[in-house]
Amino acid sequence: MAHVGVPYAVGRESRELYGEASAGRQPAYRPSKHNFQVMLSPFADDGSLLPFIREPELDERGWPAERLGEGDGGLQAYGFRVCLTDRDANRIPFTEPEAYDASEFELLARYLAAVHVEARDLLGLVPGLLPNGKCDVNSIGPFSLNVLDGSNRVYPGGDDATRAHVRERHLSYTQRFLFYLANDAPPHIRAEVARWGLCADEFPDSDGWPHQLYVRDGRRMVGEYVLRESDLLNGRRHDDVVALGSYNIDIREVERTWRYLPEYVATPAVFNEGYLSVAVPPYAIPYRSLTPRRQDAENLLVPVCLSASHLAFGSVRMEPTLMLLGHAAGLAAAQAARRDVAVQDVDVPALQRALLDEGQVLSL
Repeated sequence: MAHVGVPYAVGRESRELYGEASAGRQPAYRPSKHNFQVMLSPFADDGSLLPFIREPELDERGWPAERLGEGDGGLQAYGFRVCLTDRDANRIPFTEPEAYDASEFELLARYLAAVHVEARDLLGLVPGLLPNGKCDVNSIGPFSLNVLDGSNRVYPGGDDATRAHVRERHLSYTQRFLFYLANDAPPHIRAEVARWGLCADEFPDSDGWPHQLYVRDGRRMVGEYVLRESDLLNGRRHDDVVALGSYNIDIREVERTWRYLPEYVATPAVFNEGYLSVAVPPYAIPYRSLTPRRQDAENLLVPVCLSASHLAFGSVRMEPTLMLLGHAAGLAAAQAARRDVAVQDVDVPALQRALLDEGQVLSL
């Protein structure tokens, strides 16, 4: 898509662009399972900003500017999802990473000192969640495997070296975070996390660490039709429907920042900004969201980085939905090749009949 010059968008847009009530920068929701339950200062004793907090833009008062509803190109947090086990025969203990410094987790230490938190609240550790004593660990809680300093914003448009740097930054953070929990966190957390480790039979060529960075969103085509909030919430009908989506609009945290809380006499407090979860009914995804505009390309179909707003992509981005779109794109590409026509001239009713014949659900 990018190579042939098809236009695309990156990050969240403003509310006004597509008339989306939930788009753009979000308020400092509190409390939330993805936010801090107590007020914590973002500053170290010397007045510097603590690690893992994104420096905000300041307004004329020197206060962080919220600009609610504005688009800022912010991306959902990236991170490494790790596969862990508590079975000693298959467990690789967490080892001290190079240049490890426990003091960089001062914000986490403050949080753990202020609130009683169990290890499962930080990592979602569930014994036996997966076969053979394994557990898939995703982000959970206000301080997690997600990296929230905004460093992922250069990834989508970055060259190989830039992307490698972002990936290494996230992997190094993950290694340091897990080692901290197993060695320098409060005793009850250390005891639980130290029972776990990487799986010796998973990713053996990288010592148990996953190969892939979890890129929740990146480039999105600006195509023939941009799927948006109203399509999802209102269940809008599309005559060229090729798949149904149904997952919540699920926008994970975008950044960890801070603001003054005037209701507490201008006390500075950390918060994780950007999380959003909105229930939706099953909704139609039109074929036009898989095709570029005719003037941009006639021989390209984009089922994953499809034409959708950042908000809509927060629902579409689930693997089952992407598989449905891949199925539709594959059949459409085959038809276009057989008939020697542009992808915009695919016989959509014939495509829909083929999808239905192969088990695709196009309506309820």
